[in-house]
Amino acid sequence: MIRKFRGDNYYDAGGGRDLAEGRLVPGRCANLGSGLLALLNAFPQNAAARRLSAGSFAFKLAGAIVILPFASLLARGLPVLITNPREAVVGFHVIYNLVRCCACLALVDRVAAISRRLLPDRAVTTGELRPLYLDPAGLVTPSLALASASREVLRIGDIVRVMLDNVSDLLRRNDLTVARETMRMDDDVDQLYAEVKSYLTLISREQLDEAESRRWTDIISLTINLEHAGDIIERIVSDIEEKKISQRLAFSEQGLGELDDLHARLVSNLRLGLSVFLNNDLRCAEQLLAEKERFRDLERAYSHKHLDRLAGHSMRTMEISALHLDLIGNMKRLNSLFCSTAYPVLDAAGALHDTRLRRRSLDTLHVKE
Repeated sequence: MIRKFRGDNYYDAGGGRDLAEGRLVPGRCANLGSGLLALLNAFPQNAAARRLSAGSFAFKLAGAIVILPFASLLARGLPVLITNPREAVVGFHVIYNLVRCCACLALVDRVAAISRRLLPDRAVTTGELRPLYLDPAGLVTPSLALASASREVLRIGDIVRVMLDNVSDLLRRNDLTVARETMRMDDDVDQLYAEVKSYLTLISREQLDEAESRRWTDIISLTINLEHAGDIIERIVSDIEEKKISQRLAFSEQGLGELDDLHARLVSNLRLGLSVFLNNDLRCAEQLLAEKERFRDLERAYSHKHLDRLAGHSMRTMEISALHLDLIGNMKRLNSLFCSTAYPVLDAAGALHDTRLRRRSLDTLHVKE
């Protein structure tokens, strides 16, 4: 352990007040060292792991910078409150970490945004993206082959999510590099889609029982929907490049807020849809279908609000307005694709008919009102 030396002596366990003074600084240094080690270990991992470690290290570094100038003062004051030197050191560390955590809570969102900007998700850009989980040896065991295909489909879902994150960035910034990279990522989706489809055709359907046959259908359906989603996102980004980036236009503050709301719901529904696909959870499937209806209502409301704002605006505003309405429509199509995983789960549980009846009843009440 790093030790703090004074001009006279370094005091050990029985050294009273100087024990606290001798261990406050080394404790912070050890804390920084552990954070740095975690950061170094995270570099070979994905971008999310690197962001998490970088944010943690940033908070530890900020805490150390704030507390170090007051180390001597705290070391002299702690024994007044806690006479046992060991308890004083422990008490300091507990209080320090508690205060640091509370102080950092307000900065979590801002630090997360900065870390995402500095360490963005990026798909493989060199060479052809290859499947990771489609093991040919697993084809002799249908359950294993289906599990492998499911993992690869979830990987496609991760790429689609990154593409959506880039769309959020492009709504704010006219970044041609991000736009081109996002459109290129659709090639990755297409490649993995073809690989999964080819792998599934190699599974002998005669060997599948009823549950495995349903799972096979669920996998190929989600794969097709994610491939369609990649195409839609590519079209969205192409429109943004043509109508916004090249013209150096920007959305209005109110319009951007509406698009942000729909985008956040879209990402949430993608994650929920993938979770439903993975776990076949009935409650989550019902929630997903409810979110689909909520998204449809918001799409309609935001379209009407946007049209109401158009009166008296210039032709330049009309150009960005057309893009705005196209984005809302394409987001609705994406949401329908992401929410489609709910239907097989509801159908298997016999709840799909009841859910549709409830929805029709609500629609009827809405019309009457």
